[in-house]
Amino acid sequence: MKINKQQLYDIITAKDQSAFELFYDQYEVFLYQTVRCQVSTTEEAERILEDTLKSLWNDPSLLNTFKESRLSLLLAKIIYSILFNPLEKMS
Repeated sequence: MKINKQQLYDIITAKDQSAFELFYDQYEVFLYQTVRCQVSTTEEAERILEDTLKSLWNDPSLLNTFKESRLSLLLAKIIYSILFNPLEKMS
């Protein structure tokens, strides 16, 4: 079963690390491919991906920043906001 936006929000706000790891397992390929097609190196892609996951973990309200109902589109928008606004990077 895929995790939806509300479930992910609940997981993060509860700081349920094992559930967050399940989320990551489900979206790992999508997240990495989304980042990798925008940057030139594997290392940079891994850093951006790590920044994205840390941002979500530290601030679950990011999930409400965009009005996307599909989690994959929402995650892509969060990634792009980190990629294209590095000086305003989310904590």
